[in-house]
Amino acid sequence: MIGAGIEVVVDKHTALGRSNLDVENGNRRWIFEFKFAKDEEEVGALLEQAVEQVRSRRYSESASAKELNRMALVFDAAQRRFVAWQ
Repeated sequence: MIGAGIEVVVDKHTALGRSNLDVENGNRRWIFEFKFAKDEEEVGALLEQAVEQVRSRRYSESASAKELNRMALVFDAAQRRFVAWQ
């Protein structure tokens, strides 16, 4: 992403925590929260946890007027891919 001129910040700190990945490009901003599931039974709970974490820690609050997209993703160890997102 950096090679394409997209602004990327890993573990961006806020007063209440840190988001895993912030990406800005043009008038858009994405905030990503990632969770790692050791087995398939954890996926649903981890997705809910990630969504709640983005909301409760207010990762999206900013003075920026950019279009905001918040993403919560769960990576499954067995399948070695993202299996759930919201």
